[in-house]
Amino acid sequence: MKAAVPPAERKIIYTGTIDLVVSNLDEALPQVEKLVAAQKGYVAKSEVREDSGKRRSATFSLRIPVGGFQPARDGLLALGTPERNAVDSQDVTEEFVDVQARIKNLKEQEDKLNELLKEKRKEEKLDDIIKVSDRIAQVRGEVERVQGRLNYLASMTTLATINLTLREVKDYKPPTAPTFGNRISDTFTESWEALVTFGQGVVLFAVGISLWVAILVPVALALRFGYRRWVRASRPAAP
Repeated sequence: MKAAVPPAERKIIYTGTIDLVVSNLDEALPQVEKLVAAQKGYVAKSEVREDSGKRRSATFSLRIPVGGFQPARDGLLALGTPERNAVDSQDVTEEFVDVQARIKNLKEQEDKLNELLKEKRKEEKLDDIIKVSDRIAQVRGEVERVQGRLNYLASMTTLATINLTLREVKDYKPPTAPTFGNRISDTFTESWEALVTFGQGVVLFAVGISLWVAILVPVALALRFGYRRWVRASRPAAP
């Protein structure tokens, strides 16, 4: 009886996205590096920004061994107030197995071509030697290309990725569900702002049109006066 083939180990790419609000960015930054080091990961990319309004933020791309993915996420979430916490997983087991089989077949083909090349060299058939050598080069290039894909899949399934954003807000208060009183206040504020905006629009329109009125009214009066004079002048004189 033929032994059963064990199922392939699942190859899954994990990607986490965390957006945090922190009260002190300077204190949070070293904590991120400490958490990453504790899980034997590394910072693939980082950037700290400060806009004109003195609001500071930082972004990271972290690579963490899969076994430390969840502990690292838990530690990062504890650094502040999460605004976003998402995890995406992509199962690439089938592709991983297919790529491995493709490499095996290509290498077997390469070995056969090398054996054929030895025979052609013994027969000293130059044209055949050149053709087989070209084919070997093509197969070798394909092996390297497919091996690169396998290396990428192995890296992505061994190390998970966490895209982290830290946003500094002093005395941050998480949003809460609005009460009826808050809704009344918000509605009044929105209505007042809309009324002020409308009033400003009316004033701006009046200011903008006043220049045209100052120009067009004298022109219209002059045209009317000229038209009336032309009408009088064109009338036939009384006998």
